[in-house]
Amino acid sequence: MAGYLVSLNRTITALSTKEITEILRLYWSLHAVDRSPSKYALKCKKNVLPGPWRASQKRSGSAPGQQAAERLFMTHGQAAQRPDVHRISECIALKLLKEFREARNRPKDNKGKIFPIPQSIVMTYSHIKQLLEDCREVLDKTNLVLVTVNNTTVSSW
Repeated sequence: MAGYLVSLNRTITALSTKEITEILRLYWSLHAVDRSPSKYALKCKKNVLPGPWRASQKRSGSAPGQQAAERLFMTHGQAAQRPDVHRISECIALKLLKEFREARNRPKDNKGKIFPIPQSIVMTYSHIKQLLEDCREVLDKTNLVLVTVNNTTVSSW
C-alpha cells in the first residue's frame, strides 16, 4: 500500500478511477490491524484551574520557551504527529526517506536548490495525504487517514 502511494505521480492534483480502484484493492488486502481506525493518544492536556466567580485562573507563568515548543508541533492549526504513530504513515515516511537519501532524488525549489531530507519527506507526504483526503470514494470506503506531520516531527522521528 505504502509503495503504491509513494509511486503515484507527484504532479497530479486528483486520483484517477484506476488509482482509486487500486488503492481500495490494496487497502482491503491489508491486515485487519492496519485497517482499523486510528486511536490517537492525547498529546497534552492543558489544565484549567477554576477561580472565583466561575472564571478560570491564569496558569501561573509558563517555563521559558514552552509556548514556542508547543507551536513547533502544530501544522496549520492541527497537532502534528510523528510518522510512527500509524503503521501506514510510517511505511510511507520510510519509503520516502529511502528515496530521498540521495540528493538527486529530492525535490528542488524555483532556484534549483535541493530541499533537505525532512522537508522533502513532509512535502511529498503532504501531497499524498491531500490526494487521499480529496478523494470522496477513498474516504467513504476506507478508514485510511494519514497523520499530519511537519519538519519538526519528521526530524525528531
